[in-house]
Amino acid sequence: MVVEVWVRPARTVRQAVARVVLRRDGKAFVQARAGLACCQPGIGRRVVVDAELGPEAIASLRALRDDALWDAPRDVRVAEGGGAADAICVDGEAYDLTLLTAKGAVSVRRACDPAEVGQAAAVLQAVLGAALGREPRFDAVFPKGADFSAERRAYEALVADGGTLRKAPPPGPVRP
Repeated sequence: MVVEVWVRPARTVRQAVARVVLRRDGKAFVQARAGLACCQPGIGRRVVVDAELGPEAIASLRALRDDALWDAPRDVRVAEGGGAADAICVDGEAYDLTLLTAKGAVSVRRACDPAEVGQAAAVLQAVLGAALGREPRFDAVFPKGADFSAERRAYEALVADGGTLRKAPPPGPVRP
């Protein structure tokens, strides 16, 4: 199993990517990169993490395979009800998450809105948490660490108040 998280801030090209790999032989690894446009080939100034994970991490990472996030639509919008307009992302981060197993691959994107990100909180916390604490320069990209509790509460509050995450409409033409 492979779970990968791309972090794409709205206001900068300081990107990050973290990946956990669980092999059939029971070993687990974390890989991560961060930097200015970190994920383009040939970027010389980037931070790299490549480490084996201990056995204590394996059970929680295996649980990610069954997270309800992977059954959700790829792109969503918060539907609070009452005709509220969609939010526009001008600050915050977008997260592209991918699960790869022997059964296939699933990708979702959660962007900016705390409730959207909150639906992915368990996966984000596990994958980014596995990478953090291994390289101080990578850690500096995440000042709040792998704490997505506020986003998780936002998602829970949305659902408790009768709101939902609905499938995003396809992008329309750009108008001047």
